[in-house]
Amino acid sequence: HMLILGGEPAANTLAFTADGTRLVVGRGAEYLDVWALPSGERVRVMGPLRDWSPHGFVLHPGGRVVFQAAEALTPLSLTNRP
Repeated sequence: HMLILGGEPAANTLAFTADGTRLVVGRGAEYLDVWALPSGERVRVMGPLRDWSPHGFVLHPGGRVVFQAAEALTPLSLTNRP
């Protein structure tokens, strides 16, 4: 399978949740996307994010939170709830 972002900024960083049901993609300089697997449906777009480093994020082992490395470690929820 191939992830095509159709004219959007290229993916800089990819990470799978531990259960394999989500792919988290850091793209461009400001966005984080969450994709459902295996359907390939984008289920969440987060951004533009302030002080975002697309090369600096890590998933919590539970798969519901991603931590972005900026000036401070910032948790972001991956669920569809704000």
